[in-house]
Amino acid sequence: MLISAVVLFLSAILSCESDDFETLKDRNSNSITMQVSRETETETLVEITDDELLLPESVSEISRFSTGIVIKTAVPKQNVYLNKIYRGKTPLAVNDLVEGFYELSIEYVNTEDALKNNKTVKKNYLINVKYGEVQNYYFGE
Repeated sequence: MLISAVVLFLSAILSCESDDFETLKDRNSNSITMQVSRETETETLVEITDDELLLPESVSEISRFSTGIVIKTAVPKQNVYLNKIYRGKTPLAVNDLVEGFYELSIEYVNTEDALKNNKTVKKNYLINVKYGEVQNYYFGE
């Protein structure tokens, strides 16, 4: 449900250019709040606590104008989705992303568990992509 709220928020950003969006970090509660301000009102769209975010294994600074992620899995050739859009198989590098929150999904298709149960296993994560960084994620399952 939280991931769906973030996806809806990202859709709102892309469709409403005249609105003023703001992301606030509260040090006391360790939460991130995304708000939209319209002419006369401010609405809180979603609140995310730090423990709901998947943190990268490592981060490399590249350029303040470029942003990306690298996804690796212990068993290669797993399907990767960003915001429910198929992006390729692991190992995978995705460059030139827009800064913000993304729903990262890994679909395990040729792992021992998936083969044993004759089905795929899909796991969803929430990541926060930042400008000027390449974030590296490793899934050792």
